[in-house]
Amino acid sequence: MAAEQAAEVFLTRQLFKRRRDGQVINQRFIRLHYPLYWHYDILFGLKVMAEAGLIGDPRCAAALSLLESKRLPDGGFPAEETYARTNRPQLSGYSPVTWGGTSQKSMNPFVTADALYVLRMARRLPEAV
Repeated sequence: MAAEQAAEVFLTRQLFKRRRDGQVINQRFIRLHYPLYWHYDILFGLKVMAEAGLIGDPRCAAALSLLESKRLPDGGFPAEETYARTNRPQLSGYSPVTWGGTSQKSMNPFVTADALYVLRMARRLPEAV
């Protein structure tokens, strides 16, 4: 019951939009991150919807289309930002791992794996991919 109620909160906002005016709630929600830690972005929202069996809900369509628009020519997806820090271990988000790095033009393997999973579950990829 609680999971369904939480999903409805996100779905009524199409995973990233204000109900009031349809604008993006927070610009960071539409940028792809890895690792995400405790933050949120559309890919995470879509992944949760896929795991909950709700990825076919029409209210996921805008987020799915936005995700598809971020696909790179090589078929991968970038990590546009990260919350991880590779220096200053005393701060939150410290990680000694680079997690594939960030870029607008280079594929991040972790983001790509999650994005392809979501798109496959949404039936937006052919079975052979």
